[in-house]
Amino acid sequence: MSHFPTWWLIWLVVVVVFAVVRSVFVWKASVRRERERRERAAERPARQSRPGPRRAGMAHQNPLRADGQPLATRDQLIAVGAIIPTAEPDSVSADPIA
Repeated sequence: MSHFPTWWLIWLVVVVVFAVVRSVFVWKASVRRERERRERAAERPARQSRPGPRRAGMAHQNPLRADGQPLATRDQLIAVGAIIPTAEPDSVSADPIA
């Protein structure tokens, strides 16, 4: 084994020891977080569940009003300048450009 450098073996031992120590610390931190989470859950009073969706973010909202009408029509958006039409639908030719 004279061709195998000693420093390589020392480096390998150091890396293995570091990995074991790190895994022990990670495991202890995980156990501590889980215990704290259980303690907080036990201290927290039971919440009353509310009917309906829990979050009403933009992704969960319906773009139609309760009566089924859209929030704004195309003509209303053109009138306030929110959108600028490129051409009126009647003035566009039906023939595609070749």
